[in-house]
This record gives sequence, C-alpha cells and structure tokens, in this order.
Amino acid sequence: MKSIFRVTAITTALLLSACSDDALQITGTDAPILDPISVDGVTAAGRVSLLNYTMPGVDGRSSRENAVVMWPVGDAPAGGWPVIAWGHGTVGVADACAPSASGNLSGYSPYLNGFLQAGYAVVAPDYEGLGTAGPHPYLHLDSQGRSLTYAVAEAVSAGSDLSHRYAMVGHSQGGHAVLGGGSLAGENPDIELVGVVAIAPASQVAAQGVAGRLVVNNPQAPFASRAAAAVQGLSFSALILHGTAAVSDGFDVSSAYGPDGAALQAQVETDCLPAIVQSLSASVPTVLGANGSVDSVIADTAVELPQVAAYLEALEPGSRAMVAPVLIAQGTADTTVLPASTTALVAQLSAVSATDVDPETRHYEGATHSSVLADSFVDTLGWLAQRFSAD
Repeated sequence: MKSIFRVTAITTALLLSACSDDALQITGTDAPILDPISVDGVTAAGRVSLLNYTMPGVDGRSSRENAVVMWPVGDAPAGGWPVIAWGHGTVGVADACAPSASGNLSGYSPYLNGFLQAGYAVVAPDYEGLGTAGPHPYLHLDSQGRSLTYAVAEAVSAGSDLSHRYAMVGHSQGGHAVLGGGSLAGENPDIELVGVVAIAPASQVAAQGVAGRLVVNNPQAPFASRAAAAVQGLSFSALILHGTAAVSDGFDVSSAYGPDGAALQAQVETDCLPAIVQSLSASVPTVLGANGSVDSVIADTAVELPQVAAYLEALEPGSRAMVAPVLIAQGTADTTVLPASTTALVAQLSAVSATDVDPETRHYEGATHSSVLADSFVDTLGWLAQRFSAD
C-alpha cells in the first residue's frame, strides 16, 4: 500500500532537538525558488512548480527543502488563492522517496485534485531531508510541522498569487505533521492558519507498538497474523530508529539491530516503504518460524536505548496546544492507526488546547487507513469552507 503510514511499530518516538532562537531566523539571503514542473495525475492544476525553500532544520541551521506548489485553473480571486498545506503519509527516509520526485506525489495526486477543483492552491512539502541534504528525521513533530508552515510562508512570499490564509490537511504521518504545524504556526506571523485537518493521524505509538509485539510474540496466535504484525512493526521500527539517528548525536543506529538486521538497516537507507515491506515479507516468516520472535532483526529492548526512549517521549502530538480549530477523521476499521489511539489523542488535545480550538472528531464506519481519505473528503471540504469563511 503506497504512501500509507503503518504505525504499529516499535515503541520508539521523537527526540525533539531544541532549536535556538537564532535558528528560527530565516534570512532573506536564501530566497525561495519556483521552477515549473509536471506531476503525473495532477489533472486539475493550472500550473505546477517545484518550490525550493528555507526552513529551520533539526540541527539548528537553515535547511533548503523542496515542496510542490499547485494552482487551480483560472485567475486568482481577490486576495489570492486560499492555500492547503498538504502533509503526505510515510514514504521512507531515503532521498529517493521524496514525493516531489516520485512522479505522482507518492500516489496522492488524485486526492489533491479535489482541492484544486474546489479552488484551493496546494503546497505539498517533502519534509526535511527527503531528497535534499541531510537525513530525514522521521516523525519529528517540529521538523514536519515546520516543513509545512515554512513552505507556505515562502511560497506566499515568492509572489505567486497565493493568499496569506491557509489550512493544513494531512494523512497518517501527515496527520501527525499537521498537528505539529498547528502548534507552531505563530513562527510565521505573515500567514494565517485557519484550520487543521488530521486524517488518521499517527499517535500513541508506544501503546500501539506494545500491542503489535504482543501479537508477534504470542505462539497461540495464527502464524500469518504474527508474521504480518512483525513485518509492519519492523518496517516502522527501522524508520524511527533512523529518525533517532538523524537528531541524536552519538547514536549508533546499528546498535539497535540484531544479527539478522543488517539487510534491513542497509535497505532503509536506500529504498522506500513498499520495497522494505516486500523484502521483510519474504524474510520474516523464516526468522519468526525459527526463533519464535524477530528479536534477531530488531530486539524489543531497542526501545530502552536512551536516545530511542527520548525520541519516543517527545513524539506524541497530544501534548502540544493547537492555535487553530482542528478536525480529526478516523476510520472505524483502521488497523494501522487504531480508533482507540485517536480517541486518546483527542482527549489529550482537548486537555491542552483552548475551548475555541477544541478538536472535533468524525468517525467513518467501515473505513480503513487508506479508504478514510475518500470517505472523509466531502466533510473535509465543508469544514474547510467554514474555516476560510470565518472572520
């Protein structure tokens, strides 16, 4: 399944590097660059460009990143096209996985056409380190949030017929990203965030990791179910381990891999999620059948490594107050981001956010992690229209 974040991974999370005040000052010497491009499947755009822009990186320095900018057909309305900042799902951590270089935005092109047809411009960043210098800090809350907000700010500043008013919409890893951006929007005061839509957002990663490992290690469970849970868990455990390495000085990522993990470690650095899943699907049954676990690939105890534990602790978006109204969409049949996880997230956000931005949740009966995108789209458009029409 392309571009979809399967979050029942290791109970690892994000080490949020503290960016200094100086790191947040993006100077005018790094002007945004817009170059025309074409994207397969984007049929509703009047024009499409690649934006090379500057954002604060996790290392505290300015970082040059890429985003795809798409305009609707026709002339911009007064004040410019209202903007949707799009947060994509998991693709991997290798440079080759950048959605802007995938040809079709990692499979999301048909979905994004709907926003263009509704009269919204779309700014779709790759996230920090995907296809550009430096590693991708997978699931880093601040990095992903800034990828979105700074991409919009710099696209608007490039004089591209875009409104200063924008909303953020994201799926899975992207749902997690827009919640990060929704707490950081004040860093870009020249643009106005009107709302955040998080669709099946990643959260409660530690709890879901525990649940996944219980299945893997249960000899009474059907072997096929155990193997499937192991493939899913190992795939995203590896991505998060490499995210830890991206922001934690001195962390030796190889220390988290067992004697059967060398191939996975190497593949994560070069290949994207579908290829990783395919390889693990071929190898995991043998390892699991022989050992009764997959600890020889990545041990359950990897979560106890100090840097990984710190990464886990900082990952959850529920501790960050939102600065704009939030809509969360969740499918009842989602086995990747569990409905119970989203229920817990909503309670956490409600506890830390002001009443006027208290999150609204909509559940879609029978919707899976991928089908919830289409099932929620009409509601998303209606909710966004209300946010953009509000004073």
